[in-house]
Amino acid sequence: MLLILTIVVLFAIVLGGIIAVWYGINLYNSLIDLAERVDKHYADIDTSLQRRNDELDGVIAFAKKALDQEDMYVELARAREQASGAQTPGEQAAADQQVQQALMNFESRVEDYPDLDGTSEMFDQIESVKAIEADIQDKRTVYNDIVTRFNTRIKQFPHVVLAQQLGYEDKEHFEAEESARDAPDYEEKLGVAA
Repeated sequence: MLLILTIVVLFAIVLGGIIAVWYGINLYNSLIDLAERVDKHYADIDTSLQRRNDELDGVIAFAKKALDQEDMYVELARAREQASGAQTPGEQAAADQQVQQALMNFESRVEDYPDLDGTSEMFDQIESVKAIEADIQDKRTVYNDIVTRFNTRIKQFPHVVLAQQLGYEDKEHFEAEESARDAPDYEEKLGVAA
């Protein structure tokens, strides 16, 4: 009888140990999975930003060739340069707002020259940039969702214990600047009186 009791206790201890190890492995894997997904979605945004910058290079090259007015494309070139140098999600969000503003200003100024050769091709490039911008916005939404899940998970018990050992810290969200939260004044931008 004592032998059977000893075997049952040993079996329970071994089974408990196996379950504890399995649970620890699952905790570890879930944190690694979320961290990798955050990095993957950030890389997806980077890829789209590079595509956008390549398209902007085409728009700027056209502007230099067709519009012999430096002030027409300098703002766009500066915004593109700042966007390519942005490192953090916050810097990228700020740079992207400048690119969008510069592109909008550039497009409205080019519309003043409807007889330029290649204008339709340039507007096609501008539309391509706008489509990429929409893609970037969608990818940022997904990225922010994953970051929220990651940040929440590393603060929950028992994940917090393992997250601290792995050195995980909160990831930064993409957030709009304060100026972007205000409704734009299109009448002022278009030069129309209310």
